[in-house]
Amino acid sequence: MLGMEIVIVLIESKIRIFVFNKRNTMKALLYTAIFGTLMVLSSATSWAQDFNGVITVKEVHRANVVKQKMYIKGDKVRIETYLPNDENALKGVKLIDLASGKVTALIPARKLYLDMPSRENNRPLSVEVDKSNEKKAILGKDCKKVTVSSAQKRSKIEYWINAGNFAFYGKMLSTLNKNENTMLFFEKIEGLPSGAMPLKMVEMRMDDTVISTWEVTKIQEEEVDDSMFVVPDDYSLEER
Repeated sequence: MLGMEIVIVLIESKIRIFVFNKRNTMKALLYTAIFGTLMVLSSATSWAQDFNGVITVKEVHRANVVKQKMYIKGDKVRIETYLPNDENALKGVKLIDLASGKVTALIPARKLYLDMPSRENNRPLSVEVDKSNEKKAILGKDCKKVTVSSAQKRSKIEYWINAGNFAFYGKMLSTLNKNENTMLFFEKIEGLPSGAMPLKMVEMRMDDTVISTWEVTKIQEEEVDDSMFVVPDDYSLEER
């Protein structure tokens, strides 16, 4: 096509063809730049993946410091909880299948396992949600402050939430039996992206006295072996 400028752009896996009159070169260049940017953004979105790897957490309640490690791979989550004030002594493990909703508890000291029944918490909970403009970085990730308070529970929780690629977190809360305020309050926050996860939580009484803190101390993106999400062969089913 004589005297014409043709621009071919791939956007969201579809080919777009734009034809311009060569005499209007500046407009052609402008559109090329715009569509080029759209192509890059679209590609980045398409290739973004949910988190796979290991997340280490420190929970402090009064004088007790408890370490947890979460191993994530697709729809599989493994949560290891260590004995208070002894980060090398494994206390218990939860194996969570987000696809089926099945939760299995492991008791390493006795080499036992048991399936945990699902119990819905249907008690009504009244809360107030304050979405602050306050921000800070935790482990190099941008977090926004959201405070959820409940006169009914006589407590409030300050969340520092990262809108990242932690889609497993919301699914995990929906799967687990929720009996902790940190879980119950978080699900009351509306409008969060699917990959949002708190990197720090501070539970307080209504007078601001701290009850407990929960904070992510390490995030490692890596491949996790499938064996981490199955019951070991030498474990027996605990009879109830």
